[in-house]
Amino acid sequence: MNKSFLSIGSNLGNKKSNIKKVISYLLKDNINIINQSSIYESEPIASKKQNNYYNFVIEVSFTFNCQALFLKVKNIEHIMGRNFYVPKNSPRIIDIDILTFNNEIISNNMYTIPHKELNKRKFVLIPWNDISSDYIVPKLNKKISTLLNDVKDLSIIRKLNI
Repeated sequence: MNKSFLSIGSNLGNKKSNIKKVISYLLKDNINIINQSSIYESEPIASKKQNNYYNFVIEVSFTFNCQALFLKVKNIEHIMGRNFYVPKNSPRIIDIDILTFNNEIISNNMYTIPHKELNKRKFVLIPWNDISSDYIVPKLNKKISTLLNDVKDLSIIRKLNI
């Protein structure tokens, strides 16, 4: 059984509904949810003229390889209506990032695992810390709790009760 942590965010449309839909699509694709963080509202990285994001992190298990996971999450983003032909950090109905795959370090022309920006993003580290603060990120060799303490991100994040 393979395991990953995924970061999921939405800032277009009905964000609460988008989160429910993405969970159902993951389950339909034989991606089992082991643990899920609380949902947080966060400021966008690029332009403050965008809507705030709803973000959370989930721990998942599945029987297929990392490339298949990548293709499945990209397909879910496509099905949900994500536009891939816009500039980086544009608003999006759904964004699913693979943070880790087992304890492997993988880099190819499609993805980099662990995700190369994860240690710079409070909106990833706060929810991840909720569910696995002692997890040691491969390559960085630091616990999530340590990465969270070290992050320089000053964006405002608040926990939602949904």
